[in-house]
Parts: sequence; structure tokens; C-alpha cells
Amino acid sequence: MDTNKKTSIAELNAYLKGEYMAIDSYKKYINKASDPAVKADLEEILQDHTRHAQMISDRIRLLGGEPAESVDLKGKVGQIMNSIKNIVDKSDAEICEEARYWEEQGSKMGMEIVKGDLDPTSCALIRDIYSKDMEHLDKLKRHFKTM
Repeated sequence: MDTNKKTSIAELNAYLKGEYMAIDSYKKYINKASDPAVKADLEEILQDHTRHAQMISDRIRLLGGEPAESVDLKGKVGQIMNSIKNIVDKSDAEICEEARYWEEQGSKMGMEIVKGDLDPTSCALIRDIYSKDMEHLDKLKRHFKTM
């Protein structure tokens, strides 16, 4: 396998782990939320992240690689710390504000991970996903601005 493919696979796997963290987080947010409209939007975002993870996995396989199956140890530690920090009950507005913050941070980190290191097809895929993530930010912002 050539170096460019190996680099793309490694970068896509790093991005994929971020999608897995998002999936995990949105499942928790859905369980905490009480407003049906908030839950519906969180579920829609969860479905998008699940779909994105599948698309990235498919691309990795197409390049001849093996997709990551879960978050690595560093990501797990971060998730645990976040869970401990969020042990208290939160309002739906606070849940949406937190989800928006982490969605934005994840998007920024994801774009840094793949900056300039991907083949053109993989780059286009990640840019499409990033565009969808920006829509998530707007959707989440609506809920904490109105509550």
C-alpha cells in the first residue's frame, strides 16, 4: 500500500474515532433531554453521526484499510471525565448548549486532523460531513436561545 493511502487511512480513522465519541455523547444527551422537540433534533443529529461513521468506514475499506471499531483509550478517558463532570441534571437548554459546544470543538479538531493529508475523494467526504456538522450547530443553538 502506498504512503498516501496509509496516510489517508490513518487520518480517516482518527476522524472516525471522533464520530464514535459524538455517537456516544448524543445517546447520553437524548437520555437526559425531556422536551420532545429537543429529543427529536438530538436523535436526528445522532443518526447523522452514525451515517457519517459508516461512510468513513466504507471509505477506509475502499482504500484497503481496516476501520477503527471504537474510541481509543485517550478518547475513553475524555468521555469518563466528561461523564463525571456532567453527573448533575441539566435543563434541555443546557444540554443543547453543551452539545453545541462539543459539536463545534469536535468539528474543529476533526478538520485539523485531516488538514491537507487526505486524498481528494476522502477530503470531499470530510468536507461534506463538516458542512452537515455546521447545520447541527444551528439546530442546537435554536434550542438554547429560545429556552
